[in-house]
Amino acid sequence: MKFNEDETKIVIEKEDYELFKNECKKWIGILGLTDWEIGFIHDAIPYRASTSWSTGGKIATIGLDIYWKLSQEKKNIKEYKENLKDFAFHEVLHLLLSHVYDTIEDKYDKNAAEREVHTIIWKLVNGIKKINV
Repeated sequence: MKFNEDETKIVIEKEDYELFKNECKKWIGILGLTDWEIGFIHDAIPYRASTSWSTGGKIATIGLDIYWKLSQEKKNIKEYKENLKDFAFHEVLHLLLSHVYDTIEDKYDKNAAEREVHTIIWKLVNGIKKINV
């Protein structure tokens, strides 16, 4: 992980991607999601990380962007590197909650599904981080 030339973005390098992917695989095993067929990509995507899925076929893709925009609250590379593990856990939680997401989306709408699932995900990410799992 390094700053780009004009220091406006963080470059997510191959070793960062491997750390992210390994952390995802760790949580996939812990959460019992091994019956999913999961691919990984490291490419230009609209978010720092994202997950797409088909619950019917239990097929998913977890992606990590190649550049992260700098945020005002994070000042150094170390803080961004620490986020890789959180983002990996976050994306695997999307798989864990994918059926819930799809059910909410079918009954209400995509915005409601995003809001409710992300509320649960961030509570889990922040809670688990406190106990250092």
